[in-house]
Amino acid sequence: MGFVELAQGKVAEKGSRVVVGIDPRLERIPPALRGDGFSHLLPYQSAAEIFYEFSRRIIGAVEPHVVGVKFQLAFFEQLGSPGIAALERLTRLAREMGLLVIMDAKRGDIGSTAEAYANAFLGRFRLGEVEVEAPLKADAITLNPYLGLESLGPFMERAEAGGAGLFVLLHSTNPGAEQVQEKVLFTGEPLYLALALEIEAHNQEHAGEGGFGLLGAVVGATYPEKLATLRQLMPHTFFLIPGYGAQGAGPAEVKRGFLEGGRGALVAASRSVIFAWEKDPTDPQGVGFDRAAAEAAEEMKLAINRALGLV
Repeated sequence: MGFVELAQGKVAEKGSRVVVGIDPRLERIPPALRGDGFSHLLPYQSAAEIFYEFSRRIIGAVEPHVVGVKFQLAFFEQLGSPGIAALERLTRLAREMGLLVIMDAKRGDIGSTAEAYANAFLGRFRLGEVEVEAPLKADAITLNPYLGLESLGPFMERAEAGGAGLFVLLHSTNPGAEQVQEKVLFTGEPLYLALALEIEAHNQEHAGEGGFGLLGAVVGATYPEKLATLRQLMPHTFFLIPGYGAQGAGPAEVKRGFLEGGRGALVAASRSVIFAWEKDPTDPQGVGFDRAAAEAAEEMKLAINRALGLV
């Protein structure tokens, strides 16, 4: 089963299109959890332990309301080997809970380097004389395509072999996206649109039984008009839509990224869910941070479903 089929099965099972981003930040970890656990003598190790416990409880709390979690690799990489070890444990935990795991790594390179990145995140590979599993195994990964679609070849080969998903960064959520992604080419098209048409052409040619191709797209909901345009132009492409919540987009914006019947996309939110405890004036220490995250995830699920006319 490919990633899109797996994702749509999870959507049908849970009635949710929500993915929660796991982006832990030490300064926003609830005091009730952080306590005196941070050591200035062992900063990487103690921060990694705090990140693990915070993330573990968030994942467990939101599990009933979401189809998956999206790990932002950078927050764990900054802690060196203790952070990566914590992330390995968390990816295994999420998969054991039956959640989709998306690795937000935005990798992109050529040749053997791209293959090595694929080895880190997707499926299985040969290491010497033995076959091993990717140490940070995910169901899907985000990719940077601006070295050209040819650079995605090793990822595509691994994804096809193991049923993994690939989300290509197409139009990001940040205000500066236009500086590169919206540059007009000599053909008269903006760069992101030319790339979108290439992705869609590939997917149309290689669409599976569900109508979607291998290459998904990351399209931010903070540019709702562009999201709507891309959705219309890319019916064979599965979307990952960030920007909900803290970045300003809501149900009305993200619904533009869906096909009829609420098909074809997942919506990601991070800060508005995992740090929802900060909005509760009755819990300044964040004792119930996981409960607050669960409530935020459930409300997001229901709000999106209402916008799509599914409830």
